[in-house]
Amino acid sequence: MAWLFALGVDDLPLPGGIANAGAVGRSGKHVLRPSNPHTEAVHILLGSIRSKGFRGVPRALGVDPDGRERLVFIEGDVALFPYPGWSQTDEALVSMTELVRSLHDASAGFPSAEFDWNDESADPQGGDVMCHNDVCLENVVFRDGRALALLDFDFAATGRRPWDVAAFARLCVPIDDPTSQARLG
Repeated sequence: MAWLFALGVDDLPLPGGIANAGAVGRSGKHVLRPSNPHTEAVHILLGSIRSKGFRGVPRALGVDPDGRERLVFIEGDVALFPYPGWSQTDEALVSMTELVRSLHDASAGFPSAEFDWNDESADPQGGDVMCHNDVCLENVVFRDGRALALLDFDFAATGRRPWDVAAFARLCVPIDDPTSQARLG
């Protein structure tokens, strides 16, 4: 119940997540979540790719005085464990790959070297696009079974397209052995 104290009285907690579990909430048309040392860079990135016509990311509104970042809420469905059947279809998987490709296309040429990025999951070789590095079902908004938007750019960093696709496959493609698959879904 610690999340009740992290969120304000008018906030509705949003389930999911690991690092920020219980600390993300919705307040009206906005999402409030903990900021981090990379939040400013992420907000600039989101604004840049939105200015290129890519709408598959939330619109960043800034950081509130209490230190939480404020983003525009994106209506849709987010799959949480145990994952619903619609989120594990070929159509859902294909639409997620299309969304990641569009992110890469929109971020090409972004002046990433001017910013400090989270290097925890970053491509050690760097690259020419911005990678999400954490595309999993919990970080994708769907409508009618198709991926619409990516959420949670805490691990965004410069990288190569194949690096981000490999990270995506590790998190989303059912390649586990039967024991792990039964345990993890």
